[in-house]
Amino acid sequence: MRIKRVLVVAGGTGGHIWPAIAFGSWLRERHSDVDISFVSGSRPLELKIYREVNLDPHIIHLEGSPLGGGLRKMPRRWKQIFKCFHQARDCIEKEAPDVCLMFGGYVSFPALMVSKMMGLRCLIHEQNAVAGRVTRLAALLGVPVASGWDTCHPLKDKSYKYVGVPIRGMQRIPRPIALRRLGISVEAGSKVALVLGGSLGSGSLFEKVIEASKDEYFSGWTFLIIGASSVPQVIGKCILMPHTWDMEALYSVTDVVITRGGASSLTEIKLWKLPCVIIPWRDSSGGHQRANAVAFCRSARGLILDEELVSGGLGRAVESLLNGGSASSDLIVCGTTLDEDLPSVTSKTCCDLWEMLLAL
Repeated sequence: MRIKRVLVVAGGTGGHIWPAIAFGSWLRERHSDVDISFVSGSRPLELKIYREVNLDPHIIHLEGSPLGGGLRKMPRRWKQIFKCFHQARDCIEKEAPDVCLMFGGYVSFPALMVSKMMGLRCLIHEQNAVAGRVTRLAALLGVPVASGWDTCHPLKDKSYKYVGVPIRGMQRIPRPIALRRLGISVEAGSKVALVLGGSLGSGSLFEKVIEASKDEYFSGWTFLIIGASSVPQVIGKCILMPHTWDMEALYSVTDVVITRGGASSLTEIKLWKLPCVIIPWRDSSGGHQRANAVAFCRSARGLILDEELVSGGLGRAVESLLNGGSASSDLIVCGTTLDEDLPSVTSKTCCDLWEMLLAL
Protein backbone atom coordinates (compact mmCIF):
# COMPACT_ATOMS: atom_id res chain seq x y z
CA MET A 1 0.00 0.00 0.00
CA ARG A 2 1.27 3.46 -0.89
CA ILE A 3 0.54 6.17 1.68
CA LYS A 4 0.57 9.82 0.65
CA ARG A 5 -1.55 11.39 3.40
CA VAL A 6 -1.85 10.46 7.09
CA LEU A 7 -4.40 11.82 9.56
CA VAL A 8 -3.15 11.61 13.18
CA VAL A 9 -5.72 11.92 15.97
CA ALA A 10 -4.63 12.62 19.57
CA GLY A 11 -6.19 14.59 22.40
CA GLY A 12 -7.06 14.70 26.07
CA THR A 13 -3.65 14.83 27.76
CA GLY A 14 0.00 15.17 26.88
CA GLY A 15 0.34 11.42 27.38
CA HIS A 16 -1.63 10.93 24.17
CA ILE A 17 -0.49 14.02 22.28
CA TRP A 18 3.31 13.90 22.70
CA PRO A 19 3.65 10.39 21.21
CA ALA A 20 1.56 11.55 18.24
CA ILE A 21 3.80 14.59 17.78
CA ALA A 22 6.90 12.40 18.09
CA PHE A 23 5.65 10.05 15.38
CA GLY A 24 4.76 13.02 13.17
CA SER A 25 8.27 14.45 13.54
CA TRP A 26 9.82 11.10 12.64
CA LEU A 27 7.52 10.73 9.63
CA ARG A 28 8.39 14.19 8.30
CA GLU A 29 12.10 13.44 8.67
CA ARG A 30 12.07 9.94 7.16
CA HIS A 31 9.23 10.24 4.63
CA SER A 32 9.11 13.88 3.60
CA ASP A 33 6.83 13.08 0.66
CA VAL A 34 4.01 12.06 3.02
CA ASP A 35 1.56 14.78 4.12
CA ILE A 36 0.51 14.60 7.77
CA SER A 37 -2.27 16.47 9.56
CA PHE A 38 -3.46 16.35 13.17
CA VAL A 39 -6.82 16.29 14.95
CA SER A 40 -7.20 17.47 18.55
CA GLY A 41 -9.85 18.11 21.14
CA SER A 42 -10.68 21.68 22.12
CA ARG A 43 -9.29 21.95 25.65
CA PRO A 44 -6.74 24.74 26.20
CA LEU A 45 -4.04 22.30 27.39
CA GLU A 46 -4.35 20.24 24.20
CA LEU A 47 -4.00 23.25 21.93
CA LYS A 48 -1.14 24.65 24.03
CA ILE A 49 0.86 21.46 23.49
CA TYR A 50 0.31 21.43 19.75
CA ARG A 51 1.15 25.11 19.39
CA GLU A 52 4.30 24.63 21.46
CA VAL A 53 5.67 22.76 18.43
CA ASN A 54 4.02 25.05 15.85
CA LEU A 55 1.25 22.65 14.85
CA ASP A 56 -2.26 23.83 14.03
CA PRO A 57 -4.55 20.81 14.39
CA HIS A 58 -8.11 20.37 13.25
CA ILE A 59 -10.34 20.71 16.30
CA ILE A 60 -13.19 18.44 17.34
CA HIS A 61 -15.28 20.07 20.06
CA LEU A 62 -15.83 17.26 22.53
CA GLU A 63 -15.70 17.89 26.28
CA GLY A 64 -14.59 14.82 28.16
CA SER A 65 -15.07 11.14 27.49
CA PRO A 66 -17.97 10.29 25.15
CA LEU A 67 -18.26 6.90 26.87
CA GLY A 68 -18.56 8.23 30.43
CA GLY A 69 -20.21 11.00 32.44
CA GLY A 70 -23.17 9.11 33.92
CA LEU A 71 -26.87 9.16 33.07
CA ARG A 72 -27.37 12.81 34.02
CA LYS A 73 -24.95 14.04 31.39
CA MET A 74 -25.82 11.44 28.75
CA PRO A 75 -28.38 13.42 26.64
CA ARG A 76 -26.13 16.48 26.36
CA ARG A 77 -23.06 14.33 25.75
CA TRP A 78 -24.65 12.35 22.92
CA LYS A 79 -25.95 15.51 21.27
CA GLN A 80 -22.37 16.77 21.35
CA ILE A 81 -21.08 13.46 19.97
CA PHE A 82 -23.32 13.67 16.90
CA LYS A 83 -21.89 17.13 16.21
CA CYS A 84 -18.41 15.68 16.60
CA PHE A 85 -19.21 12.99 14.05
CA HIS A 86 -19.98 15.72 11.53
CA GLN A 87 -16.76 17.55 12.42
CA ALA A 88 -14.74 14.35 12.02
CA ARG A 89 -16.40 13.62 8.68
CA ASP A 90 -15.72 17.16 7.43
CA CYS A 91 -12.07 16.83 8.48
CA ILE A 92 -11.64 13.50 6.70
CA GLU A 93 -13.34 14.80 3.56
CA LYS A 94 -11.10 17.88 3.55
CA GLU A 95 -7.80 16.07 4.20
CA ALA A 96 -8.63 12.95 2.14
CA PRO A 97 -6.13 10.79 4.08
CA ASP A 98 -5.10 7.32 3.01
CA VAL A 99 -4.99 6.17 6.64
CA CYS A 100 -6.05 7.40 10.08
CA LEU A 101 -3.71 6.82 13.05
CA MET A 102 -5.30 7.35 16.46
CA PHE A 103 -3.29 7.84 19.66
CA GLY A 104 -6.22 7.74 22.04
CA GLY A 105 -7.97 10.30 24.15
CA TYR A 106 -11.70 10.91 23.89
CA VAL A 107 -11.30 12.63 20.51
CA SER A 108 -10.37 9.28 18.95
CA PHE A 109 -13.94 8.00 19.41
CA PRO A 110 -15.62 10.07 16.66
CA ALA A 111 -12.55 9.61 14.45
CA LEU A 112 -12.80 5.84 14.88
CA MET A 113 -16.51 5.62 14.16
CA VAL A 114 -16.45 7.95 11.15
CA SER A 115 -13.38 6.21 9.71
CA LYS A 116 -15.20 2.88 9.89
CA MET A 117 -18.35 4.33 8.33
CA MET A 118 -16.38 5.95 5.49
CA GLY A 119 -14.23 2.89 4.83
CA LEU A 120 -11.01 4.69 5.81
CA ARG A 121 -8.28 2.30 6.94
CA CYS A 122 -7.22 3.02 10.50
CA LEU A 123 -4.87 1.96 13.29
CA ILE A 124 -4.93 2.80 17.00
CA HIS A 125 -1.92 3.13 19.30
CA GLU A 126 -2.54 2.35 22.97
CA GLN A 127 0.10 3.92 25.22
CA ASN A 128 -1.08 2.26 28.42
CA ALA A 129 -0.69 -1.30 29.70
CA VAL A 130 -4.48 -1.36 30.16
CA ALA A 131 -6.46 -0.65 27.01
CA GLY A 132 -8.79 2.35 27.19
CA ARG A 133 -12.44 2.21 26.17
CA VAL A 134 -11.87 3.50 22.66
CA THR A 135 -9.04 1.02 22.12
CA ARG A 136 -11.21 -1.86 23.29
CA LEU A 137 -13.99 -0.73 20.96
CA ALA A 138 -11.53 -0.41 18.08
CA ALA A 139 -10.30 -3.96 18.68
CA LEU A 140 -13.90 -5.24 18.64
CA LEU A 141 -14.40 -3.48 15.30
CA GLY A 142 -11.36 -5.23 13.85
CA VAL A 143 -9.01 -2.23 13.95
CA PRO A 144 -5.34 -3.23 14.47
CA VAL A 145 -3.92 -2.17 17.84
CA ALA A 146 -0.30 -1.09 18.43
CA SER A 147 0.70 -1.32 22.10
CA GLY A 148 3.12 0.82 24.07
CA TRP A 149 3.97 -2.03 26.47
CA ASP A 150 4.37 -5.77 26.11
CA THR A 151 0.95 -6.17 27.73
CA CYS A 152 -2.37 -4.54 26.85
CA HIS A 153 -4.97 -5.88 29.27
CA PRO A 154 -7.64 -7.17 28.64
CA LEU A 155 -6.78 -7.70 24.96
CA LYS A 156 -5.49 -11.12 23.99
CA ASP A 157 -1.83 -11.34 22.97
CA LYS A 158 -2.57 -11.92 19.28
CA SER A 159 -4.97 -8.95 19.09
CA TYR A 160 -2.25 -6.29 19.43
CA LYS A 161 1.37 -5.72 18.43
CA TYR A 162 3.94 -4.38 20.88
CA VAL A 163 5.84 -1.45 19.36
CA GLY A 164 6.60 0.84 22.31
CA VAL A 165 5.67 4.50 22.77
CA PRO A 166 7.12 7.14 20.40
CA ILE A 167 8.95 9.83 22.36
CA ARG A 168 10.40 13.24 21.59
CA GLY A 169 13.89 13.51 20.16
CA MET A 170 16.24 14.41 23.02
CA GLN A 171 19.87 14.08 24.04
CA ARG A 172 21.72 14.52 27.31
CA ILE A 173 23.29 17.96 27.78
CA PRO A 174 25.71 19.24 30.47
CA ARG A 175 24.00 20.16 33.73
CA PRO A 176 25.14 23.83 33.75
CA ILE A 177 23.64 24.35 30.28
CA ALA A 178 20.43 22.57 31.26
CA LEU A 179 20.06 24.68 34.41
CA ARG A 180 20.52 27.89 32.41
CA ARG A 181 17.83 26.77 29.98
CA LEU A 182 15.49 26.11 32.89
CA GLY A 183 16.32 29.44 34.51
CA ILE A 184 17.19 27.94 37.90
CA SER A 185 20.26 27.31 40.03
CA VAL A 186 21.19 24.27 42.11
CA GLU A 187 24.05 24.04 44.61
CA ALA A 188 27.13 22.26 43.31
CA GLY A 189 27.06 18.61 44.31
CA SER A 190 23.35 18.66 45.10
CA LYS A 191 21.33 15.65 43.98
CA VAL A 192 18.19 16.49 42.03
CA ALA A 193 14.82 14.77 42.28
CA LEU A 194 12.49 15.59 39.39
CA VAL A 195 8.81 15.45 40.38
CA LEU A 196 6.27 15.01 37.57
CA GLY A 197 2.59 15.08 38.43
CA GLY A 198 1.20 14.61 34.94
CA SER A 199 -2.10 16.02 33.73
CA LEU A 200 -4.25 14.31 36.37
CA GLY A 201 -4.19 13.96 40.15
CA SER A 202 -1.06 16.05 40.70
CA GLY A 203 -2.07 18.44 43.50
CA SER A 204 -2.13 15.91 46.33
CA LEU A 205 1.14 14.36 45.16
CA PHE A 206 2.96 17.70 45.19
CA GLU A 207 1.83 18.42 48.76
CA LYS A 208 3.03 15.05 50.00
CA VAL A 209 6.41 15.37 48.25
CA ILE A 210 6.99 18.82 49.77
CA GLU A 211 6.34 17.32 53.21
CA ALA A 212 8.55 14.30 52.46
CA SER A 213 11.44 16.53 51.36
CA LYS A 214 11.96 17.45 55.03
CA ASP A 215 13.23 13.92 55.72
CA GLU A 216 16.84 13.88 56.98
CA TYR A 217 17.75 11.54 54.13
CA PHE A 218 17.20 14.37 51.67
CA SER A 219 19.90 16.61 53.14
CA GLY A 220 21.80 17.90 50.10
CA TRP A 221 18.92 17.26 47.69
CA THR A 222 16.91 19.66 45.52
CA PHE A 223 13.38 18.84 44.34
CA LEU A 224 12.17 20.25 41.02
CA ILE A 225 8.37 20.05 41.13
CA ILE A 226 6.96 20.65 37.65
CA GLY A 227 3.50 22.19 37.28
CA ALA A 228 3.20 23.08 40.97
CA SER A 229 3.20 26.86 40.50
CA SER A 230 2.47 29.42 37.80
CA VAL A 231 5.77 31.16 38.61
CA PRO A 232 9.00 29.69 40.04
CA GLN A 233 9.14 29.74 43.84
CA VAL A 234 11.25 28.06 46.51
CA ILE A 235 9.87 26.19 49.52
CA GLY A 236 12.64 24.62 51.59
CA LYS A 237 14.49 22.14 49.36
CA CYS A 238 11.78 22.38 46.69
CA ILE A 239 11.73 24.55 43.59
CA LEU A 240 8.12 24.82 42.40
CA MET A 241 8.03 25.44 38.66
CA PRO A 242 5.40 26.09 35.98
CA HIS A 243 4.68 23.47 33.34
CA THR A 244 7.62 23.22 30.94
CA TRP A 245 8.00 21.12 27.82
CA ASP A 246 11.82 21.21 27.90
CA MET A 247 12.16 17.62 29.09
CA GLU A 248 15.65 17.37 27.60
CA ALA A 249 16.92 19.95 30.10
CA LEU A 250 14.93 18.48 33.00
CA TYR A 251 16.15 14.92 32.49
CA SER A 252 19.73 16.16 32.02
CA VAL A 253 19.85 17.59 35.56
CA THR A 254 18.04 14.69 37.24
CA ASP A 255 19.37 11.95 39.54
CA VAL A 256 16.02 10.33 40.34
CA VAL A 257 12.46 10.85 39.09
CA ILE A 258 9.31 10.83 41.22
CA THR A 259 6.26 10.55 39.01
CA ARG A 260 2.73 9.38 38.41
CA GLY A 261 2.24 6.37 36.14
CA GLY A 262 1.66 8.04 32.77
CA ALA A 263 2.87 5.83 29.93
CA SER A 264 4.66 8.48 27.88
CA SER A 265 6.63 9.85 30.84
CA LEU A 266 7.58 6.36 31.97
CA THR A 267 8.81 5.48 28.49
CA GLU A 268 11.01 8.58 28.41
CA ILE A 269 12.37 7.85 31.89
CA LYS A 270 13.05 4.24 30.93
CA LEU A 271 15.03 5.19 27.85
CA TRP A 272 16.95 7.87 29.76
CA LYS A 273 17.92 5.10 32.23
CA LEU A 274 16.86 7.21 35.22
CA PRO A 275 15.90 5.50 38.50
CA CYS A 276 12.26 6.19 39.19
CA VAL A 277 9.82 6.14 42.11
CA ILE A 278 6.34 5.68 40.65
CA ILE A 279 3.29 6.79 42.64
CA PRO A 280 0.30 5.69 40.54
CA TRP A 281 -2.84 7.82 40.62
CA ARG A 282 -5.45 5.62 42.28
CA ASP A 283 -8.36 6.97 40.22
CA SER A 284 -6.79 6.33 36.83
CA SER A 285 -9.19 4.58 34.45
CA GLY A 286 -9.01 0.82 34.82
CA GLY A 287 -6.00 1.16 37.12
CA HIS A 288 -3.83 1.79 34.06
CA GLN A 289 -1.23 3.86 35.92
CA ARG A 290 -0.35 1.01 38.26
CA ALA A 291 -0.30 -1.41 35.32
CA ASN A 292 2.09 0.95 33.52
CA ALA A 293 4.27 1.09 36.62
CA VAL A 294 4.44 -2.69 36.87
CA ALA A 295 5.33 -2.94 33.17
CA PHE A 296 8.05 -0.30 33.66
CA CYS A 297 9.57 -2.14 36.61
CA ARG A 298 9.90 -5.35 34.61
CA SER A 299 12.50 -3.76 32.35
CA ALA A 300 13.84 -0.63 34.10
CA ARG A 301 15.05 0.56 37.49
CA GLY A 302 11.81 1.38 39.22
CA LEU A 303 9.96 1.30 42.50
CA ILE A 304 6.20 1.54 43.10
CA LEU A 305 5.12 3.47 46.19
CA ASP A 306 1.55 3.90 47.43
CA GLU A 307 0.56 7.56 47.70
CA GLU A 308 -0.42 7.22 51.36
CA LEU A 309 3.20 6.29 52.17
CA VAL A 310 4.83 9.27 50.43
CA SER A 311 4.96 11.78 53.30
CA GLY A 312 6.72 9.43 55.71
CA GLY A 313 8.27 6.88 53.38
CA LEU A 314 9.69 8.64 50.33
CA GLY A 315 13.19 8.95 51.81
CA ARG A 316 13.37 5.25 52.56
CA ALA A 317 11.97 4.48 49.12
CA VAL A 318 14.58 6.57 47.29
CA GLU A 319 17.37 5.14 49.44
CA SER A 320 16.17 1.61 48.70
CA LEU A 321 15.93 2.34 44.99
CA LEU A 322 19.39 3.88 44.69
CA ASN A 323 20.98 1.12 46.78
CA GLY A 324 19.40 -1.71 44.82
CA GLY A 325 16.76 -2.33 47.47
CA SER A 326 14.50 -5.29 48.03
CA ALA A 327 10.77 -5.82 47.78
CA SER A 328 8.56 -5.58 50.86
CA SER A 329 4.85 -5.34 51.57
CA ASP A 330 4.71 -1.66 50.71
CA LEU A 331 7.60 -1.27 48.28
CA ILE A 332 8.09 -2.97 44.95
CA VAL A 333 11.66 -2.68 43.67
CA CYS A 334 12.70 -4.41 40.49
CA GLY A 335 14.27 -4.04 37.08
CA THR A 336 17.69 -3.04 35.83
CA THR A 337 19.13 -0.26 33.74
CA LEU A 338 18.87 -0.69 30.00
CA ASP A 339 21.53 -0.74 27.34
CA GLU A 340 19.46 0.52 24.40
CA ASP A 341 20.44 3.71 22.61
CA LEU A 342 17.59 6.24 22.97
CA PRO A 343 17.44 7.52 19.36
CA SER A 344 17.59 4.03 17.84
CA VAL A 345 14.86 2.66 20.12
CA THR A 346 12.62 5.63 19.32
CA SER A 347 13.22 5.19 15.60
CA LYS A 348 12.39 1.48 15.79
CA THR A 349 9.07 2.23 17.49
CA CYS A 350 8.11 4.68 14.74
CA CYS A 351 9.32 2.29 12.03
CA ASP A 352 7.14 -0.47 13.45
CA LEU A 353 4.14 1.85 13.53
CA TRP A 354 4.79 2.87 9.93
CA GLU A 355 5.01 -0.76 8.86
CA MET A 356 1.67 -1.44 10.52
CA LEU A 357 0.14 1.45 8.58
CA LEU A 358 1.58 0.16 5.31
CA ALA A 359 0.08 -3.26 6.03
CA LEU A 360 -3.49 -1.96 6.45
